[in-house]
Amino acid sequence: MGLLNRDMIHSERCIRAFERLFWAFLFFFDFRLGINNVHVDIIPDFIGWILIASALGWILELHSEIKELRTLSHWLIFLSMFDLIEIRIPLKDAEQISCCWIAPMFLIGIFTLILTLMPFGDFAA
Repeated sequence: MGLLNRDMIHSERCIRAFERLFWAFLFFFDFRLGINNVHVDIIPDFIGWILIASALGWILELHSEIKELRTLSHWLIFLSMFDLIEIRIPLKDAEQISCCWIAPMFLIGIFTLILTLMPFGDFAA
């Protein structure tokens, strides 16, 4: 467990970083506009992850484990781009669609879940 840099907590950089984290979490709300079963996220998650990565870059000296969180946020920037456009398939047409994308998207979902939960547990041990 790393040590917390208490001198940095009240710095202007730290305050601005936590303000940016607040705004980043607003991008995780899911608002979609769609036409003909194709829906686009108008508040994309990857922008929230970019804001989180930049905020964590400002406060790297606050705690030793923030660098790991920043690396995770870089991975999640990439993985969240798969959720930008959603194509909804009606059940009556589902049998005509190839299932070649189900397994890769399932694995990406599991990988995203693991990366999201890593800060909350000691998976390295």
